[in-house]
Amino acid sequence: MPEMARRDLAPEELSALGGIVGNAHVLAAGDDLEAYAKDWTRDLAHVPAAVVKPRTTGEVSRLLAFCDGRRIPVTPQGGRTGMSGEPSPSSAASRCRSSG
Repeated sequence: MPEMARRDLAPEELSALGGIVGNAHVLAAGDDLEAYAKDWTRDLAHVPAAVVKPRTTGEVSRLLAFCDGRRIPVTPQGGRTGMSGEPSPSSAASRCRSSG
């Protein structure tokens, strides 16, 4: 499968994401995104265009369907405690962070 290039999200896309998970669970400001740019490797930082925090499996399903339909790359992310850079969205536009 070809890699999807990173792109910024349009205001209407951010609004639609807020409609899925609630606006309080969509981060798009630069300061809010820095913490999600890397794991414990610290040298592999890639700031995402947005961070979306779904709380239910239904929200995850709707979020992924929305992103797939618009070819918005998603990088699932947990606690960012790894040392491999795996949760780093080098080419992804948004992140789907699991709660917990």
